[in-house]
Amino acid sequence: MNFPAIVSKSLIMVVAGLSLSCKEPLPSYKDPTEVFSGALRPTYLFTPTQNHLSVQLAVMNDYDETFEGKTLFEGSIEIALSRKPDIKKTFFLSSSNLIRGKYNAGSRVLTFDPGDEVRLGATWNFIDDRGVDLRTDEFVYRTDPTCNQRRIAQEESFFITGKLKLYDRTEEIKFGPVTFAMCHVNAWIEKICITVTADEACKVR
Repeated sequence: MNFPAIVSKSLIMVVAGLSLSCKEPLPSYKDPTEVFSGALRPTYLFTPTQNHLSVQLAVMNDYDETFEGKTLFEGSIEIALSRKPDIKKTFFLSSSNLIRGKYNAGSRVLTFDPGDEVRLGATWNFIDDRGVDLRTDEFVYRTDPTCNQRRIAQEESFFITGKLKLYDRTEEIKFGPVTFAMCHVNAWIEKICITVTADEACKVR
C-alpha cells in the first residue's frame, strides 16, 4: 500500500458504490487526524564507555490501520540549559537518527503497523551549538568525597523539546517540553573507588 492511502473496508465500499451509481457525489476525502502519539525520553548515560545525554522521540501508531509510504523524518530535538536558555543544542533529524522502525532505506518507505513504535534519537556530548563546552565552561564540580579521583557537577536541569513529521499528509508531532535534571560526572572510576551510577550522582554528599 502506498501512503497516504490507507487500505480499509471503507475504500472497498466506495469502489463498490461507484459501480452502482456514477451520478451520486462521493464524500470528500479526509485525512485521519491524531493518528500518532509521542513521548520524549531523556537519559543521562554514564558507563565505562558512555558519558552523554541521550534523548529519544518515541511515536506510537494509535490508528487501526497500517501506514506505508515514503517518509520525511523531518524534525528536531532542542536541549537548553534551564538557567541559561541561550546555551542550547539543536539536532536536526533524518533517517540516520532512526533507532527502531520498519524502514527501507533504499525506497525510503516506512511501514508503521497499528500499536507499533517508531523511535528516533540523538546523543549529546555537552557542547552547544556555538561550541561552548558545558563541562569546562558551565558545570560546577566538586570532588567526590568517596573518591578523590572523581568529580561530580552540581545538579543542572535542561529544558527539552522535540518535533517530528513522518509523512507528508500527517500532522507534525510535538514532544515536551520536558525538564530533565542530572549531575554530570567527569570520569568513570572503578576498582579503586566505589562505582557511582547516573541515578546516584546527585545523591553523593
